Amino acid sequence: MLRHAPTEGAMFYPRGLTASIGAVALAGRDGTIGGMVKPGRERESGGPRVRRRHRTWIRSMILATCGWGAFWCSAIWARLAEGWAPSPELAYWISTPLALAGFGMAVFTIRGQRSWLLFVSVPLLANGFLAILPWLLPDAGGLHGR
Repeated sequence: MLRHAPTEGAMFYPRGLTASIGAVALAGRDGTIGGMVKPGRERESGGPRVRRRHRTWIRSMILATCGWGAFWCSAIWARLAEGWAPSPELAYWISTPLALAGFGMAVFTIRGQRSWLLFVSVPLLANGFLAILPWLLPDAGGLHGR
């Protein structure tokens, strides 16, 4: 019998593990799982665990989305209302700082795993292309002039 498992009113689990029915009920009611055997603890504590790098990745993607949104809203506005639209420089001045901040956050999320490198390439490319957009589209009024 396991020393950490309560034995009053014991239930039989495969491979000889036992746990008290009262301990399982008490753990469910109180939110504590200290008296449960290991299979019960693993099943009970499976809540969401967001990692720091994943949160930074999300923030990087949010900045890329905001930057691209500012650029495309300006482009659509210029297309629909040519005389009333703000200059493209305003879109670049809004989107470029967002892109640089997002690119910096994406750089800090890089890990050595192959799958994570593929995962991080999305915000790196999104923010990177947004940052060099004024030089890719010089006719649209980039930061370096027309």
